[in-house]
Amino acid sequence: MTDEDNRVGQYARRVGEILGLEPETLAMLELAGSLHDVGKDMISERIIEKPGPLTDAEWEAIRKHPELGEAYARGEGHPEDVGDWVRHHHERLDGTGYPDHLEGEEIPMGSRIIAVLDAYVGMTSPRPYRPPIPAQVALEELEHAAGKHFDAQVVDIFVRLVRANL
Repeated sequence: MTDEDNRVGQYARRVGEILGLEPETLAMLELAGSLHDVGKDMISERIIEKPGPLTDAEWEAIRKHPELGEAYARGEGHPEDVGDWVRHHHERLDGTGYPDHLEGEEIPMGSRIIAVLDAYVGMTSPRPYRPPIPAQVALEELEHAAGKHFDAQVVDIFVRLVRANL
């Protein structure tokens, strides 16, 4: 797990606390947040670290990481929810996400939480193909996608948390 993965897990736990989730659920949420991208470890580093646009075949490989992560979580004996939340962290409320094209409430709440935090950490972290985006710009992007791609309640909670600490 990377520092980015751990940040997603810690942020997920904090959002879950504000939502009033039970302690056992909070622990699973932090674990799932930390494991959400473990499936990328099973994808060629050449693809993960590519500094330019991905080909269709490379995108297909990247889109398999949630399923690979779910298999890893289950293989390690983690609770079923952890695997489910990892699998569905790239679903979008409008059904355009992957791997199962779930919509709205079909997406587990744990996955909806992780999706927002993964997007924020991804935007604010450097990538081989771009520098990090400023936190304020990333928050605006989340707000713009709230209710379409991301759970609006989760976005609202997280944006308030970050802005209180800026």
